[in-house]
Amino acid sequence: MRDASRLLLLLGVLARLDSVTLRSGAHGEALFRALNSSFAPDLQTRSVFALVAVKGGAVLGEGYVPNLLALAAGEPPGPTLRLAVTVPASERADCARTSDAADLRRREFCQRYDGYGALCDCDAPSLPAPPRPFADSTRFPYPVVVLASDRPRYLYRCLASLLPNRGLDPAKLVVFSDGERREVQELLRLLNVTSHTHFAEPAGAALRGAASRIGSAYRYTIRKAFELFPTADKLVLLEEDLEVSPDFVSFFQQTHHLLDEDVSLYCISAWNDHGYRHTVGDAALLYRVGFMPGLGWMLTRSLFFDELLPSWPAPGADFDWDVLVRHADRRKGRDCVVPDVPRTYHFGFQGGHVGSAMQYKYYWDHALNRQPDVRLKDVERMVLPRYTAQLMELLRSATKLDGSQSRLTCGDMIPSNATNQTYVLFVRMTSAADTAGWEKVATCLNLWDLDVRGDHHGVWRFFYNWPPRAGDGRAVLGAGRLRSEPRPRPDAVVHGAALGLGDEGLDSGQLGDDDDEEEDDEEEDDERLQDITSA
Repeated sequence: MRDASRLLLLLGVLARLDSVTLRSGAHGEALFRALNSSFAPDLQTRSVFALVAVKGGAVLGEGYVPNLLALAAGEPPGPTLRLAVTVPASERADCARTSDAADLRRREFCQRYDGYGALCDCDAPSLPAPPRPFADSTRFPYPVVVLASDRPRYLYRCLASLLPNRGLDPAKLVVFSDGERREVQELLRLLNVTSHTHFAEPAGAALRGAASRIGSAYRYTIRKAFELFPTADKLVLLEEDLEVSPDFVSFFQQTHHLLDEDVSLYCISAWNDHGYRHTVGDAALLYRVGFMPGLGWMLTRSLFFDELLPSWPAPGADFDWDVLVRHADRRKGRDCVVPDVPRTYHFGFQGGHVGSAMQYKYYWDHALNRQPDVRLKDVERMVLPRYTAQLMELLRSATKLDGSQSRLTCGDMIPSNATNQTYVLFVRMTSAADTAGWEKVATCLNLWDLDVRGDHHGVWRFFYNWPPRAGDGRAVLGAGRLRSEPRPRPDAVVHGAALGLGDEGLDSGQLGDDDDEEEDDEEEDDERLQDITSA
């Protein structure tokens, strides 16, 4: 058992990146000073640094290797740093004895493994509270499946947020662990969570790459989960590097029926690609998007067995499972329902697809709902005809933003002095593949700009509150506009999150300005709005 005051702190400055320099900032500099770091003032781009210290105690070791070649032109590799330290034994190696069986198991686990925070705190140990039923005494009727690998501390953070969720049925919670990991299995036994161990691919397959192994794990997990729960016609999938909101289970409880009622839907997701802290405003609000976000999502048995499984590549094939699910041949023009405020948060800095740089750039400032028992509104308006009508109401009543200036800065796009108003910004497109204008807008507004996703038939919906301030922010709709051909229905829509507002601005040619007389006519505008939202 570890006393909290004996926790070790390991710091690594991520300065080896070829194309991204991460700066520690004032807070980081203050932390280095507090830790009595000798090298912090001299850190340079693409050099490597490590420090090991006892929390509240002495520095046990520190190393720094400058990369002098980084000052020259080109993309030189970063240097290698190896740091070995001797960790003194804790003066308080055990906590007070207890006769409670659960606490004995916890103590034995914490004697063997470190890094579990409050779970292993001698002064205030904490196990996740058991879930309560919903207010009507029922529980969520569908399986919740968590995919895990060799990141037990990630898994603990995920389960610590999931297990207290109101309405969760522990009998329908299963963790699928890829490979035999002793620490993972002991953690699951401690938390009394059902586990299923498997090997995603045969021996030696790990050499084929992360995409192959993850894809095989998904295929096996979904198929086996439906076998374990033969009466379930749906299930919810989570990954171990996702923290969930207090109403994660409730969110799916209130929305799962939509997959039965509307054939134009093929998933419910707890994630919103554009759900950043400055672009959300209503925890009860839902959207339809033409993109499968993943990251905590529900699918049906029929979708998997009838549509996905027959086209799933054989084990060993190098492919990304989410690309398969999102492909136009599988999507077939259908949408997913997502929340305005996400119900999952991606915290993993170390994974098969997302490293520390990408996590920092695109995930760390996503919002996560912290309110329990949120009652979602207008759930029945997610059915396509009703959602189309709702979108038309918003578009007709919105204030159209002016893009006619010869040049706009990012800060000029949306009025900064307005609150609780809805605006529409038209983005000119010359073809279905012409997404340059939207990508520029997404970068300016700190939305996901890595690729294009998150729209419904060319309309993106989000709140905007930049710079961050109190209040509900401003509701914004971004609508793609074609100039010389019928409005397409793009399969994807923006995916990206910028680090900061750009200063270079936008050319008016990328925005829907009013340089044509016919576009000033109100009837013509109504026709375009109808075209955008027509099914």
